[in-house]
Amino acid sequence: MPFGLVNAPATFQRLMQTVLSDCIPGKCLVYLDDVIIHSKTLTEHLSDISEVLERMQTVGLKLNPSKCQFFRKEVCFLGHIVSAEGIKCDPAKVQEVKDWPLPNSAPELHSFLGLASYYRRFVLNFSFLAAPLFDILKKKDYNWTASATEAFERLKNCLCSPPILAYPNVSDQAGPFILDTDASDSGIGAVLSQKDADGVEKVIAYASRALNKSEKNYCTTRKEMLALVNFVKHFRAYLLGRHFIVRTDHKALSWLHNFKEAEGQIARWQEHLQEYDFECMHRPGKNHGNADALSRKPLRYHGDCPSCTEAQVSLLQLEAHTSYSWPELQSSDPELALIYERVRNGGERPTTQEISKLGWETRCLWSLWDNLKIVDDILYYQHGPTYTRRVVAPQSALPTVLLSLHQQLGHAGSGKMIEAAKRRYWWPHQRKDIIDFCDSCEVCQTIKAPHKYNKAPLEPIIAGHPNDLVQIDLVGPLPVTSRNNNYILVMVDHFTKWCEAIAIPQIDAVTIAESIFDHWVSRWGAPLQLHSDRGSNFESIVVSELCRIMGIRKTRTTAYHPQGNGLVERTNRTLKALLQAFVDQNNPREWDRSLSQCLMAYRASIHKATRQTPHYMVTGRELRLPIDLTSNTLGEDTLIASEHVIRLRRNLNKVHQMTRDILQTNQRYQKEYYDRKAHGSPVEPGDKVMLLKEAPPKGKALKFHKRWEGPFTVVEVLSDCTCRIQEPNSSHSLVTHFNRLKPFRQQALEQTSPAGTVT
Repeated sequence: MPFGLVNAPATFQRLMQTVLSDCIPGKCLVYLDDVIIHSKTLTEHLSDISEVLERMQTVGLKLNPSKCQFFRKEVCFLGHIVSAEGIKCDPAKVQEVKDWPLPNSAPELHSFLGLASYYRRFVLNFSFLAAPLFDILKKKDYNWTASATEAFERLKNCLCSPPILAYPNVSDQAGPFILDTDASDSGIGAVLSQKDADGVEKVIAYASRALNKSEKNYCTTRKEMLALVNFVKHFRAYLLGRHFIVRTDHKALSWLHNFKEAEGQIARWQEHLQEYDFECMHRPGKNHGNADALSRKPLRYHGDCPSCTEAQVSLLQLEAHTSYSWPELQSSDPELALIYERVRNGGERPTTQEISKLGWETRCLWSLWDNLKIVDDILYYQHGPTYTRRVVAPQSALPTVLLSLHQQLGHAGSGKMIEAAKRRYWWPHQRKDIIDFCDSCEVCQTIKAPHKYNKAPLEPIIAGHPNDLVQIDLVGPLPVTSRNNNYILVMVDHFTKWCEAIAIPQIDAVTIAESIFDHWVSRWGAPLQLHSDRGSNFESIVVSELCRIMGIRKTRTTAYHPQGNGLVERTNRTLKALLQAFVDQNNPREWDRSLSQCLMAYRASIHKATRQTPHYMVTGRELRLPIDLTSNTLGEDTLIASEHVIRLRRNLNKVHQMTRDILQTNQRYQKEYYDRKAHGSPVEPGDKVMLLKEAPPKGKALKFHKRWEGPFTVVEVLSDCTCRIQEPNSSHSLVTHFNRLKPFRQQALEQTSPAGTVT
């Protein structure tokens, strides 16, 4: 392989590694034609040199004596000075940087930044220092600024006085690596260090990079996580397979593994970090100077993201979980102090006069005087010798006791909580307090279904004439036909039950709007109202503009409430059954050719709601089927046009009035039957509610989906079935159905003392 070819360096490197395979890396290091032989003693060094030379001689490799150096304590290797002290910059290269003039063009600036970037591991916060220079290269025109001059000189000074970086110690006796990370509005930085045998922390390498446009919009916690993930990847060769310490000045990251139900990017980062063995420690910013320079600039608030906010909430709960002793709590509680001191000191039972001035809890304990005892300075209640003694819990400790027990039992229900608590603790009204606490637990309210879902009274949809209200929906995707159709657009008139079903190849807004106009408006005129679900194609600007031009009032269902479009949903089911009957089972991909037969069968069939066929409701006459050609059962008298119009009008008026009466009767009966099971208190403005979310967010497992979200605030009651609610910590509001709500219960027990673990 001659030099000069693109594969020459890789081929030569592979050759050298093959020749010296047994010597790398314990005795020598190889990069192309540069070989460094390193040893601890002179005798060992002579032996290593002999072995390397013999291997080269065996394969026929020759060395240039003028380029060889022996018995050196430091050597220049790949632009670095390598010695027993560590690694530092090559003075010759440093001098080049020192003498570098101000760049007059983009290529000159590229050259300077290329040389400077080669030594970026020696410069703390390199990306921040060089940011003004890189900004110039991002612009189309080369425009040198005062800030660029300042950055240029500052970067030169840092490169002209670089530190000496220590060697990483990967032996089993070595201390763990320490990775300090930090983030700011403009960049992220890190310092990899390790303590030597004397316990002195020495820097191994610096690393930093600027944030891109999207990363600058991350919240503070997400930026800090980005820094951690980025630099763990950067120093992977040092960190993988070894226990190391991560230090950060952002407290939420110290509980990194406590992120609950992370999604998307956070989940991917967590998955990546799982292959590393590390301990995340918080270090205040004042002590985090080696990686904190980037964070000294004021941070801009970018809003909270759900994963980060949840981690910070978990952090607050964990930090508040400090230890408080039972004796201290019992002796300082105003309701327990008297009883506690009397029992502890072996005193007499308090008199009724002393007790009458105190509260209900003290009087309850007074009545149980014979069952109270002190063990290890803790007041216990024991019903009898065969019963377990129970700690007398003061009211001030109840929030902590209940929270700890509830969490440790996996947010158990009130029944299990009562059984667990009564075996460990005693306090008055225990059962009521536990039930109230479990009912008001926010976590339980998000994951547990209510005993009975809300069910609002039925609100019938009223349409008294043809084309008053048309409901539309989509069926599909179905198998793609030879005409590229794989969806059906279904439109149903609410009064006559007339149905139009159109096979379409796609469900974009333009196709939907064209189908509505071509297959309904052009045949039957513009309806007064067009009702659909909340699909983006139905709510598009194109469909809205069509409705505006034709004078159609566009309405939609509330979210996750298909019952609001019930007629067309039921018609869809009928059409699917008809397709199964008409479509050739051997050729199901030709279903669109059978759609006309399905519509004819539907229009000629009696509809249960109207007791007439949809065809008769529209035309005033029955649809002639092929079977009618032989029997002439639908034969009619021959009439002139004017007589036919009179008869048709009379027939339609009669059948429409009958239909209105039938529909009103049916709706009244359905409402009475449905409302018997209506449940739930009506909401009022200001109420706090939880919202049911059946479908999990994209990318989140259904098994771990929290079905209830909130609390939301009711802003406005729109009807008996719908209301407008406002999202927490947001001005955004949404309209929802009453069936998707349940009351939010505030925490029943107020915390009167800091939360803690009582011992």
